[in-house]
Amino acid sequence: MIPREPLAADPAACVSRNFMLMLGQFTRLDQLLRQRIEQLQQETLALAEHWHAAHEDLASPDWLTARQAWQAPDELSADLHDSRLQQLVQQFSLSTLERDLLLLVLMPLLDTRYHSIFSQAQGQSRLQYPTRQFAMDILCPEPCMQAQQMSCLLPAAPLIRYGLLKLDGPPDNYSGLMLKPDASIYHFLIGHVSPPTILAPYCHWQKPSGLIAASLNDCVKQLACALSTSHSACIILKGLPGSGRSSLVAQAAQWQHRRTLVLDLADLPEEQNDGLVILLSAIREVKLWDGCLVLKNISHWNKKYPRILARWKHELQDLGQPLISLQELSAPLCWLGDVPHLVLEMPRRSLHQDRALLERHLQISTITLDNDIKLDTLVQRFPIVASRLTPILQEAELYRQQRNPASALCHDDLHRAFRWRSQQNFGDLAHRIEPQRRFADWIAPPDLQQHMQELTAAIKQREHALNMGFGNHEQGISALFHGTSGAGKTMAAEILAESLGIDLIKVDLSTVVNKYIGETEKNLATIFDLAAMDSGLLFFDEADALFGKRSENKDAKDRHANIEVAYLLQRMEAHAGLVILSTNNRSHLDNAFSRRFTFMLKFGFPDQATRFRLWRSIWPDLSILAHDVDFERLSCQAEITGANIRNIALAACWLAAEAGAPCIGMAHIQQALKRELAKTGQVAFL
Repeated sequence: MIPREPLAADPAACVSRNFMLMLGQFTRLDQLLRQRIEQLQQETLALAEHWHAAHEDLASPDWLTARQAWQAPDELSADLHDSRLQQLVQQFSLSTLERDLLLLVLMPLLDTRYHSIFSQAQGQSRLQYPTRQFAMDILCPEPCMQAQQMSCLLPAAPLIRYGLLKLDGPPDNYSGLMLKPDASIYHFLIGHVSPPTILAPYCHWQKPSGLIAASLNDCVKQLACALSTSHSACIILKGLPGSGRSSLVAQAAQWQHRRTLVLDLADLPEEQNDGLVILLSAIREVKLWDGCLVLKNISHWNKKYPRILARWKHELQDLGQPLISLQELSAPLCWLGDVPHLVLEMPRRSLHQDRALLERHLQISTITLDNDIKLDTLVQRFPIVASRLTPILQEAELYRQQRNPASALCHDDLHRAFRWRSQQNFGDLAHRIEPQRRFADWIAPPDLQQHMQELTAAIKQREHALNMGFGNHEQGISALFHGTSGAGKTMAAEILAESLGIDLIKVDLSTVVNKYIGETEKNLATIFDLAAMDSGLLFFDEADALFGKRSENKDAKDRHANIEVAYLLQRMEAHAGLVILSTNNRSHLDNAFSRRFTFMLKFGFPDQATRFRLWRSIWPDLSILAHDVDFERLSCQAEITGANIRNIALAACWLAAEAGAPCIGMAHIQQALKRELAKTGQVAFL
């Protein structure tokens, strides 16, 4: 096996050496080509006359004349040891004839005058590359040998299968098919790093990240061991999206002087042949560089296009290079054919590791930091996605310049950049609310406020409890807000999000629930997958409409409803963030469901003291109240919620304005209270 080209090799020296070696090969083939043309001259007088007439055009190029008299120095010896050509021959197991066929077809890319030579020698202007028969006549003139060697141009042979050469022409003219090259192969052979244009929208060479590897060194070692011993197997690396799995693979591959090509299947065209061409091009590129192929989003094709994926599996089975499939933690495994599979799981980074990763990025960024930055708060509030850290720090620097160019980077700059970057697009399934109300604005009974403070403390101290051995990192915190409508459940969720410095993600149940089997679970999966990458608080309002009491399995509809509930419980417990469900009817949730919640907060009708505070604080600063307004009396007259009191205050404002009164009087409030009680079916005793 030849040594791999160093990843950090000097590009200019690499091109110089490989180009000079290729010149020697082209000189040899040029002589063979001219011998064949001379044979044709002798066989056909007309062709000989044409040959002599065009002899000036067919004269050897100056660079070939110079090459024939050139003597290679010792470091550029005539053998192909450790060259790009030798690497290609070895990676695709090419015979000597297959190697020369490829080189012969590549000659017009070195000098375009070979187009004219080939077309004149073959007697047709359109044949600017050699046909099958003409190429064989040059390299393998004996008929018996030609019959034996023609198999190297069949579809299953490496030259054609991997697109090193392409056949052009009508399929019924077997011998007259023209052999055409791929320009990227020529650039590779002379020493360039120029991947095919067709791969640009779908693939990229992954750069290793030493910063991520430093925090997960054991995982990198495990991957490196798997890459070195599992060439005939597929490695399935499970983990969270955005957790840096591709970077870890690239880091492990770099230890073996390998490059890592990442192919995102979600971006491929849906037409089978187009997708297969791109996949084969990626396979060829990986084999050329003796690298690793990483497949992302394979579950997308496994669900939507299983027949196309089955064809891909066939092509991947004999790849001969390390193959890594990145798959999600919550998704079922997708197997790539009958090859052995090694399943590895990327460990979750702890908050301590996330903090260390963020610290290292800040250190190498050379940004001047203020003393108020709280790294622990940032890593607790936001998902630390390694690939995002560099742009996040750059954006934080932009916010600093907008705020005060002379100041240092502060906590608010970083918080703003993290908050914007973490926002995911939930589409119609949920909408994002930027919290405006705070704990200071919330009027609630003391026991409910205390319960909320305990919930906030659990969120802030979650990592501490996990480090002490309480549960595992896959266990999140969930809460059930239950109580009468208008008691402040949504407001409490908003206040909780504001205290954490994150957004409130309110799920729209009308778009989640679907009558077709499996669609509701798919919508829930989308919500939780996006929420795993978002910093927001996930809030299911009026959740009893979706997660009601499970029934006995009397029919298929009941069984499907129970499956939806079970799936919700599974995803809710596995979600590392905070999930809040609210319901107006606690009795609609069965006991087995309720046990899964970390906290249960009851929102009842406010007591008289709380109602008094609500009546007094509900009025805006610009509103003018009459002297006869008695908050004590109003708080005793009716047991109503804060939402009712707000409606009454607004209606009283309208009534006073309509009457032309200079201020809002007790009579206006009493009238509005009467109407509000009538809406709820209560009798007003005023």
